[in-house]
Amino acid sequence: MEVDLQGAGLAWRDYAVARVSADARIANDQQGSAELTIEEAAVGSARIDLAYLALSGRPEDHALRTTVQAYGSQLQLEGRGSLSAPAWVADLARIDLANEQLGTWSAAAPGRLEVSPEEGHLRRTCLEPEGGGGRVCAEAIRDSMATSVEVAITDLPLAALPIRLPAGIELTGLIDAGLQAAMTPGQLTGDAEIS
Repeated sequence: MEVDLQGAGLAWRDYAVARVSADARIANDQQGSAELTIEEAAVGSARIDLAYLALSGRPEDHALRTTVQAYGSQLQLEGRGSLSAPAWVADLARIDLANEQLGTWSAAAPGRLEVSPEEGHLRRTCLEPEGGGGRVCAEAIRDSMATSVEVAITDLPLAALPIRLPAGIELTGLIDAGLQAAMTPGQLTGDAEIS
């Protein structure tokens, strides 16, 4: 089976896409490859400049590579996925997040993402800056009742923060911070602490 799709100027409710293209090749033995590119997308007020996904292999064992560009940042993921309907699991060997102000941050260890129609779970995943100094860890869980996120920042040098200060003034020291947030229909709660 071969699929080639092209689209432009698509919109529905709060969703809009300037350009989209999809290309898939699947053999009788389910071995195949697929690429999806979305340019200039919007979901409500959120904007995505580019989203790219490439898959190759079989549903139960496939390689994946994705790039997302938005808000002056670029996220790159690489790993292996496995579909056992209705659940999909991805072991992410590479996670890189690059931003002009904050530099490049990479995963300290592989991450794991589990998704099904009823729930989703990003296992605790930690990123560290290219030159060292600090760590940001995040975990997210979604079920039919709520979505919760936990973020922990440890030993981040204050000088690494994207704060513009007058000439001659420097920030020194380290910051630790934590955030726990939960979103249920009609309600957002959270706790944050900084030290």
